[in-house]
Amino acid sequence: MITTVKRLGIEFRNYFATNIRMAGRPPKDPSQRKGVDLRIPVTVDQKRLVNEAMALDHREFAAWARELILTNAQSLIEASPKKRPRKRS
Repeated sequence: MITTVKRLGIEFRNYFATNIRMAGRPPKDPSQRKGVDLRIPVTVDQKRLVNEAMALDHREFAAWARELILTNAQSLIEASPKKRPRKRS
């Protein structure tokens, strides 16, 4: 004897198949993945200032901060007589 359980209009036997089909967006290209965090301690006033500036740009914090940091880093490297510091072995 097979018993069918219905929950929210989805038969239980089809529940897992439905969830597998609704897996979400396709995976990112590995070159576009950002798997390293950069944490910066700030004061309450500094955070308030950053949030105010970020709101004016209408972007999420990570995208906003990433562009500013990377643009400044690249400018400093290009302006420096030493293009990049040597790694110590």
